[in-house]
Amino acid sequence: MVEYALLAALISIVAIGIIVLLGPYIKDLFEDVINALNQT
Repeated sequence: MVEYALLAALISIVAIGIIVLLGPYIKDLFEDVINALNQT
């Protein structure tokens, strides 16, 4: 069970890192999608 806890912690750290690095890009992409939906 200790290995599973360490794996979960590692996944959490990686996920947070990805969110921090890609946050601005994802926000821009999300805004583009909203603008596209509003144009229809």
